[in-house]
Amino acid sequence: MMQKFNIVFHLLFCFVFIEGKAQTSGSQCVDTLQVSKDPCHGTIYYPVCGCDGNTYRNECAARAEGVLQWNQGPCELFDYDFVPNPMVDQGFIRIFTREQTDVQIWIFDTYYGQRYYYRFPSVYPLVQLETTIDVRGFGNGLYFMVMEAGGTFKVKRLLVNQLD
Repeated sequence: MMQKFNIVFHLLFCFVFIEGKAQTSGSQCVDTLQVSKDPCHGTIYYPVCGCDGNTYRNECAARAEGVLQWNQGPCELFDYDFVPNPMVDQGFIRIFTREQTDVQIWIFDTYYGQRYYYRFPSVYPLVQLETTIDVRGFGNGLYFMVMEAGGTFKVKRLLVNQLD
């Protein structure tokens, strides 16, 4: 009986020790014991690059995922966000880049018709660029916002739901 207890105890000890090691990765980059199910308050978009190579919406979102270290700005060359989504009349686009670059924005409808275009020359790194977009003439429906910086493209869905 005591031998079975010793075997179970050692297996349990090894499992806890190994599991504890698995809880952190990347030289103490992510601690899964710190993951929070509580949502971050607010939706402020100020991206951070986690030590795990993922871009998080803000410091709170990184902390909620158990990330222990991060740097300001996106992990990629650029990232952007827009609010609200869905848009009614107008919204705001927020852009962050890691290096100085030109940024272009297009909005296409589902038939690939271009509805909007704007070019920002020389966006400075780690400075939030914010602009207003007017969607009053778009009509209700799904659109695709395409952004390009430094030859890299990102696409996000935009819903326009204008009140009748």
